[in-house]
Amino acid sequence: MTIIYDHEVKGLDDSLTNIQHLHRDVISSTMHIHLDERNCLLVTALRGEVRTIQNLAKELIAKKG
Repeated sequence: MTIIYDHEVKGLDDSLTNIQHLHRDVISSTMHIHLDERNCLLVTALRGEVRTIQNLAKELIAKKG
């Protein structure tokens, strides 16, 4: 899964990290890349049941920023 987000949105980094911790059963690895002054790319390797991964994706998509 790949996500581009604005790291200057207050609380977004913490929120994304908390969600990742809640779904550590399907997250194999993550990589955080700084694209520019504001934007970051989060690449997440996932492994597990499709429904669980879809729920994770829905939680992440719901975050603004």
